[in-house]
Amino acid sequence: MADPYTSVTSFDNIIGNPLTMQYNLSDEEMRRIREETELWRFYKGKQWKKNRPPGEPQNTLNYCRAFVDKGVSFLFGKGFNIKTKSEALNITKPLLDEVWEDNNKGLISLDIGQAGGVTGNAWVKVAIEEFDPEEHPDRYEEYPKGRIRIIVMPTYSVFPTWDGHDREKMIRCRIIYPIYLEQQKSDGSIERTRVWYKEEITPKIIREYINADLIDERENSLGEIPVVRIKNLPVSGEPLGISDLTDIIPLQKELNSKTTDVSDIINYHAAPITIIFGAKASNLEKGARKIWGGLPKDAKVQNLELQTDLAASINYLNIIKNSMFELAKMPEDAFGKRMNVSNTSGVALHIRNQPLIELTRTKWITYGEGIKQINRLILKYAKLIEHPSFDLKGFEALKPAQKYWTEIEFPNPLPKDELIEMQLIAQKIKLLLLSRKKALMELGVTEADKELDEILAEAQRIENLLINAQGGVEEAQNTNVGGIVNKDDKADDGVE
Repeated sequence: MADPYTSVTSFDNIIGNPLTMQYNLSDEEMRRIREETELWRFYKGKQWKKNRPPGEPQNTLNYCRAFVDKGVSFLFGKGFNIKTKSEALNITKPLLDEVWEDNNKGLISLDIGQAGGVTGNAWVKVAIEEFDPEEHPDRYEEYPKGRIRIIVMPTYSVFPTWDGHDREKMIRCRIIYPIYLEQQKSDGSIERTRVWYKEEITPKIIREYINADLIDERENSLGEIPVVRIKNLPVSGEPLGISDLTDIIPLQKELNSKTTDVSDIINYHAAPITIIFGAKASNLEKGARKIWGGLPKDAKVQNLELQTDLAASINYLNIIKNSMFELAKMPEDAFGKRMNVSNTSGVALHIRNQPLIELTRTKWITYGEGIKQINRLILKYAKLIEHPSFDLKGFEALKPAQKYWTEIEFPNPLPKDELIEMQLIAQKIKLLLLSRKKALMELGVTEADKELDEILAEAQRIENLLINAQGGVEEAQNTNVGGIVNKDDKADDGVE
C-alpha cells in the first residue's frame, strides 16, 4: 500500500493518497491537481519522465522557469501601491500598508505571481495568528489581539466549491495538506508522525480534521470565506485562470528532445565508430599511430561519418525556440539578447516589449482585483479584533462606499532615461499639461500623494525660512540706518 502521508509538495501528489476517497474530490478537481503537478514539474526543471543511461546526454533547456520569472518581474518587480478614497486616506491606508509590510509585501507578491504564473491561479488565505502569552510573550506583547496574516497557499491544497448559478461565488472551501504531529514516547524520545490536515470553511462554520477525525468546529465570525482566488489570465465563464505555460510545454518537450538528438549526433562523430568490412577486428592492432596492413583484398576500414548537414536541425530548433517566445509573449531582448541599447529610444523600447507589456497589463487587472479582495478581508479582520493601529471610530464614520474601496497601482516596469523623462515632464508642467502628482506617478513613485505632500511641506518650510531670513536682514538694515541718522542729528545738535 502507498504511504498515506506522502507530502503534497512532492510529485506523488494528493491523488495517490488512499485517503483521497474520504475527501470526496470530484473528477474535475483530480484532473486539476494532475495538471498543476505537471506544470510545477516543468517549472522546476524535471521535464523528463524517464532518465537515459548514465553517460548519455539528456538536455533540459528550462524556458518554462525563465518565462514565468520574467513575467513575475514585470508584474511585481517594482511593487504596487494601494489607493483609498480621500476620506479614508488616514484611516484605512495606514493599516493596509502596515499589514502588508508586516507580512513581507515584496516576498508575498513574488509568491503570488509565481503561483499564478505556473498554475494559472494563486490562492491567498487571510487569517488571524494568535500567540500564547506564556509560550510566546514577546510576540504576544507585539500582537496582543492577534496578527493578521496573508498566507499564499500551495495551489494543489485548495479545493473550492462554486455556486451553481454564479461561478465567481465560492460557497465552500476545503484546504488539505500534510503536517507533522509530535508525540513523546515512553523512553522520552519524540516521535514525529505525518498526518493530513483538512480545513472546511463555509460562511457560517469552520471545521478542522486530522485525517478523518473532527478535531474542532466553530462559528465563522467573519461571515465569509477568507480565501481569495487570483486568476493569472482569465477565461470567460470559467472560475479558474490559465497558466503562462499551457501553450509552452509541448514545445518545451520537443526542444529538449531535439537538442538531445543533436547532442547525440555530435558525440557520435566527435568519437567516431570504426566500421570494418571483410576483416576481423581481433586481427587488427589498436592504438594511436598504428598502421594496418595485410588486410584481405576486399576489406575496407572507415570511420562512421556525418553524411548530412546539421543546418536543417539547427533551423528547426530555432523555429521551436522562436515559437516559444512568440506564444509566451516574451521578447528575446528581455533575456539578454545583444542589441544596440544606446541608440534605442523609449518608443522603440516599448515597441520591442509590446507583447510583454500587453500581457502585464492584463495581469494588472486580474491580480489587482485579487489584492483588492485581500485588502477587504484585512479591514474586516481589523474591525473584528479591534486592531490597535486601526481607527475604528473613524472607520465607522465613513460611508459604506468609502470603507472597503481600494485601487491598486502598478508602476511602469520598463527602464527609462530619467534625465530625458524629467525634461519632458518639466515641459508638460510648465505648459499646464500635467499635474505634479501625475508627474511623480510617471517617474515610478508608488505613493505619489504622500510624496507630493512631503515635497510641498518641505518647499513651504524653505520659503518660510527665506522669508524669516529676509525679514531679519531688512530689520537689521533699518536699525543701522536709523542709528546713523540719530548719531548725526546728535552731533549736529552738539555743534549748535
